Amino acid sequence: MSYISVIGAGAWGTTLAGLLAGKGYDTVIWAIEDDVASEINVSGKNSVYLPDVELPKSLRATSNIAEAVSKARFILNVVPTQHTRSVMEQASPHMDKDVVVVSASKGIENSTYQTVSSIIQNVTGKTVAVLSGPSFAAEVTKHLPTAVTLASEDYTTGLMLQEIFNTDYFRVYTHHDTLGVELGGALKNVMAVASGISEGLGLGNSARSALITRSLAEMSRRGNCM
Repeated sequence: MSYISVIGAGAWGTTLAGLLAGKGYDTVIWAIEDDVASEINVSGKNSVYLPDVELPKSLRATSNIAEAVSKARFILNVVPTQHTRSVMEQASPHMDKDVVVVSASKGIENSTYQTVSSIIQNVTGKTVAVLSGPSFAAEVTKHLPTAVTLASEDYTTGLMLQEIFNTDYFRVYTHHDTLGVELGGALKNVMAVASGISEGLGLGNSARSALITRSLAEMSRRGNCM
């Protein structure tokens, strides 16, 4: 029987796995650490990355990558960007030929400047959608209102994934521009750091507003040229 596989048991991966399991989906989460997987299975908690949060009892965990993906209908990648390639290389031989992969990791690979979805597609050859947006694990676990974007070049796949992730507190919007959504999620981190530096230097709200405005313009130009 097929299930949803979440690859990566950090704070965000565990949060999304809990959300899916809480909706009644058969969900398996892969953790690189044996002790993290064991704790999730035994006590329903991930004290290393998501302390004080009780996970659904139905959520299963494993540190065996083949076990995690071999019968998955959907795979959600939440592995840090710089480790995505190596994990996908391990997982790819065990994936079903029709599996859909969703990338929920933000960033660009240092050595190749590739986005996460490009890495996954190159390594696995699978259809890749992107889940991104302004979201914090600690708030989603408290069911605070959050809105994200699910980008898929295939309209039907996008609607199907929207239905899977959407809840009354986790609003999922669909879009077809996977690259644009992914670049927005990655490049905004640079803007956020620059904004923090401006604040730390005491340059004032006008300077910070100008910095954010020009950063958004630069992000738009970058997206258009790609």
